[in-house]
Amino acid sequence: MPKLNDGNEQDLRVRPALDAPSLEGDNPFTGDNCTHGSQQDIGPEVKMPSVDGPAGYDWSDSSKVCPRGFDNRSLNQLMMSLLKNHFSRPECIFYDSVKPFIYSADPLLSRIRIVMNTTFDPAKVGQVPSLVVFRGAQQMVRIGIGDYTQVTEDFGETGYSRMVSGQHSVLALGGADGFTEELAFEVFDFLNAVSPILRQDLPLHDFQVDSISEVGALSEVGSLLGVRITVKYVYEYSWSVRQQAPTISRSRVALDSSLDSSEV
Repeated sequence: MPKLNDGNEQDLRVRPALDAPSLEGDNPFTGDNCTHGSQQDIGPEVKMPSVDGPAGYDWSDSSKVCPRGFDNRSLNQLMMSLLKNHFSRPECIFYDSVKPFIYSADPLLSRIRIVMNTTFDPAKVGQVPSLVVFRGAQQMVRIGIGDYTQVTEDFGETGYSRMVSGQHSVLALGGADGFTEELAFEVFDFLNAVSPILRQDLPLHDFQVDSISEVGALSEVGSLLGVRITVKYVYEYSWSVRQQAPTISRSRVALDSSLDSSEV
């Protein structure tokens, strides 16, 4: 179909009184002496990459973030890795309405935005659909006297450990209430499904979906509709201290002093 001013138009006028070129014989847009403008062809539609075959998940990236146990940063990385992994494969997505919104590391190709709430990108604040991850409060619980897990003598390494219970939440943002609900259910069902696998394969003492909120308008993101899914977990937080020099407990010095006096 010709576009405006692309060189493929003919000068057709409804009012015969106007001076318009004839469509027969001397039409400047036909015949040997025709002149045309330039035309810009529109390229083919860019299709999102997909992976054929059965749905599958790769936890290798998640396990690498915690070689010595979890901490607050690695929990952020775990939640982001879970969501990006799930939404990057259309065959992994449960709901048909959500399948077209595939995540890609290339922001120009990604059909869904997945970010931490600390990401400052004002140009994309109102983009939908979006999944925004929030880190909640973390509480530490002592599991042993002095937090000791391993005590070594001399100048070795001493290990310490505590239990940490915390939570993360995922805010699902959509443009319409029905789609927002299904996007939230997608996250809710996915995290529920993988929770026993995470407890089995990763050093987590507990991981469970705690709640899913009702649909509500959020004024802080331009009154978009959103649903919040909250996940609670328990993990072991460990650290070690290596002593570089012996501790000085006391100092003993032999001292022999005398006071000499002289007469004036």
